[in-house]
Amino acid sequence: MTALSQSLLWQRMETYYNKLGPEVWQKEVVPSDITSNKYLAKLYAQTIIFHLHDYATQNPQGFLEKPFYIFELGVGHGRFSYYLIKKLLEGIEAFGWPAHLIRYVMTDISARNIESWRTNPVFKPFIERKILDFALFNALDDEPIFLIESQ
Repeated sequence: MTALSQSLLWQRMETYYNKLGPEVWQKEVVPSDITSNKYLAKLYAQTIIFHLHDYATQNPQGFLEKPFYIFELGVGHGRFSYYLIKKLLEGIEAFGWPAHLIRYVMTDISARNIESWRTNPVFKPFIERKILDFALFNALDDEPIFLIESQ
């Protein structure tokens, strides 16, 4: 028996996503509505904000000293990330916390996907505010994660 990550199917999927990048979703070859919608982003944001609130309650002195890094693995087209970042910022503002409390890191195995996010104007304000970063990441590699924007 072969592990899925060692299979020919896995290799072909990785090659496919690396080659096509965001075109996979633009041409609607891969469905994304079920995993990339505003309702799901709102639920994730609430969960993260509640965790931050719990941490702040237990660590009031050191809460704002360092940013909290949120890594999204295998982002794909980035629509969910955009919705989630917006909802996170709404929650952070509701508590009166500074926006730089979070560092959201979008990751993928496809450099084409990462370049499409970096050049997408909807992400520019988040990049400029230093709350968004990007990284090439393959969960099968035991390599350090390099944050592209912050170096």
